[in-house]
Amino acid sequence: MTFAAKYNPLKALFAIFLGTVANFALVIGQLLTEIVPIDSISLVTSIAFIASGIWTVREEKAKEGNVKVSRFGIVATVGIAFLVAELGGKVQLANLSLVVQYQNPISVLVGATLAMIVADGIGIVIGVVFCR
Repeated sequence: MTFAAKYNPLKALFAIFLGTVANFALVIGQLLTEIVPIDSISLVTSIAFIASGIWTVREEKAKEGNVKVSRFGIVATVGIAFLVAELGGKVQLANLSLVVQYQNPISVLVGATLAMIVADGIGIVIGVVFCR
């Protein structure tokens, strides 16, 4: 929602949509654990976790006056930020359990995406009203 206060709210909402769809693709990918050995997945996850920690520490050391504009544009920046923020979150785990339980990933994708767009859309509208 912070991005929507600074940038075009519709672009931010579209980026959230893309991030939600990408996140769901990762949920489907998690179902591949039956094919890919869990040790390989654990190794990649560990490396990603350590890299995320290093990135966080590096970002904390950056000065506020040194604001860098993303070269990828608002949609890609917000979409990637949303995707990374949602990785391993409760929503992703809930989506995974729904896919496993109902064996209908398309319905879960549509429902989860619509729910995220509605919830975030309400927050964006409220944020835009308060920022005026």
